[in-house]
Amino acid sequence: MRFFVGRIEGRAVATGALVLNGSWAELKRMWVVPSARGRGVSKAMLAAIETEARRQSVQVLRLETGVASDAALALYASAGFERRGPFGDYREDPLSVFMEKPLGSASIRM
Repeated sequence: MRFFVGRIEGRAVATGALVLNGSWAELKRMWVVPSARGRGVSKAMLAAIETEARRQSVQVLRLETGVASDAALALYASAGFERRGPFGDYREDPLSVFMEKPLGSASIRM
């Protein structure tokens, strides 16, 4: 697992995690404090996490988020993530949205 902290003027304003799982990884717990939103912090955090995933030879980056997370859903869609079904230990849940983005030459669906 890799943890990320985004800072503005030394103050921690964003966090995220990357859970490695062989050829795929899960983006977890990405969060930006409300006062830092709208400043590109979430895009920078997502880019840093994707860069690390590629560095670790991850082929597919996956995530789960809530159906009411409109800003997060828009961010992920604009970054190339597409909806998919549950993965790993997740099960269908009407309050969850599952997404993935191929990072390598081959897309892996499980």
